[in-house]
Amino acid sequence: MTSTPPATPKRQRNNAASDNVAQNVLCGIEEKSREIRFHGHNVKRLATKLQARARRALQDPRIDDDDLKDSWEALLLLIEQDCGRFERQSPQSASLGASAPP
Repeated sequence: MTSTPPATPKRQRNNAASDNVAQNVLCGIEEKSREIRFHGHNVKRLATKLQARARRALQDPRIDDDDLKDSWEALLLLIEQDCGRFERQSPQSASLGASAPP
């Protein structure tokens, strides 16, 4: 009968790399803070939660970097999608007074 190996973490992490991911997320949130404030309560809440997770990741190496990075990328897409929607609406609303689009 074959014995099973002991449980191992899904991946060994380099602490320097994990700090880098968490630090990048914190810096990115700081850079996008103006755009985050522009959005509604839900985006602000998501950014606050992500910021707290990134701070914890600096202290706790067990926090998954990939999940942290994916959450940051999802938040960025949400911010950029909303900004793009508002930018597209602005010229249209200005042109509506002049002529209706076909």
